Amino acid sequence: MTTQTLSPIRLRLPAILLIFSLLGFMAVIAFTLVMVLPNFPTGLDPATSQQLQQFQFAYILGQALILVAVVPSISGIALLANVLKETSARRWAWIAFASALATIGLYAVIVIVRLSLFRGFAEPTLAENNVWQWSSWAFGKLADPATAFTTLAVCIALYLSGILKRTCLIVGILSAVVLILAVVASYIPVVYILLWLPLGVALLRRK
Repeated sequence: MTTQTLSPIRLRLPAILLIFSLLGFMAVIAFTLVMVLPNFPTGLDPATSQQLQQFQFAYILGQALILVAVVPSISGIALLANVLKETSARRWAWIAFASALATIGLYAVIVIVRLSLFRGFAEPTLAENNVWQWSSWAFGKLADPATAFTTLAVCIALYLSGILKRTCLIVGILSAVVLILAVVASYIPVVYILLWLPLGVALLRRK
């Protein structure tokens, strides 16, 4: 299938899911400002087991919101990559598709592991708990690079297929920068809005 015969309707749902990241991250930011910071001004690391049990509902909600912020958009990338498998960019489309599924699975595992803590833990503070330490490391050193790579891969597939070449070139370069940052340093995941939102809007406007 060529890009000329690729119906814009097939790109609409992936585009909407990519744009949804804005609402998802707004919910995470609002939750952090309203629920987390008033109770734990420096974050959850200093929380004791008793404090976390008292904060139980909010803790579970916060972990769920992580999935709400990222999983719909990564699912949109998976759907988009599935469409692009029918174009000349099928190799990168397959890479993006597989990476998206693996990334969704990774986020699910990390969140499920974190949910095991809501009933309490033995260490003096959450920061000293091995499960919390691993999940924090996994978010920064596994999930973040995987998310950036998935976005980069679908941008390459879109570029090679001839769809949104200019937009995908810009977003692809930004994704590469974010990928490097994820490997060598750290960043606030809200930067994904800068990648997914313009990509989704451009796909939605394509005729």
